[in-house]
Amino acid sequence: MVSLPFTRSLRFTTGTELELQLIDRNDTRLVG
Repeated sequence: MVSLPFTRSLRFTTGTELELQLIDRNDTRLVG
């Protein structure tokens, strides 16, 4: 649940869906 806020922060910083998707995948890999 720590990756949720982390992705949110990056989302606001980048503002790019493509970049966010890549980060989301990386976060899921770390959690998985």
